Amino acid sequence: QHNPPSMNVPSLLKTEEEGAACVLYGELLLDYWLKHGKSRNKPSPLGDSCLGGDFPSLLLGDLHDLRSRSLDPVFITRSLWMNSLFNLYNDEISTTVQKLYIIQNNENLDKVNVRLVNVTNHFIINKSTVETMLSTLNRKQMVDELAELYERDDCEQIVAILTEVLQPS
Repeated sequence: QHNPPSMNVPSLLKTEEEGAACVLYGELLLDYWLKHGKSRNKPSPLGDSCLGGDFPSLLLGDLHDLRSRSLDPVFITRSLWMNSLFNLYNDEISTTVQKLYIIQNNENLDKVNVRLVNVTNHFIINKSTVETMLSTLNRKQMVDELAELYERDDCEQIVAILTEVLQPS
């Protein structure tokens, strides 16, 4: 049995200020991609490897480490929000939901209300926005189940899902 040596990669981000700059870069990059790249089928800023595209996913680990040591609720919230959006647009819905639940369930983040002035997409971050996103993702998951239920001819479950999904928010 061969056990390869573990990779010990030094952190690129050492301070919270560097982390905040990285989060801002990620927010701007994501906003630019949503405006100019997504409609042209360009890969998301995370790309499709651990080295990533324009935003290396290795930085997400560094941000996680900084976030776990931080006492700044705005930095924590912005970092989690950016991370969740990167995952969302990389079709990693379960990871997106995990990050959003962290924001939603952390009492220290209850009063955070951030308006990102340099971006036009996803520019308000607060508990209400997070709850709306979670509700939307939950509805999407329920709608995605409909085709499978239709194939199984499970009409009762289809009606139950449609009744819930079609309720006004």
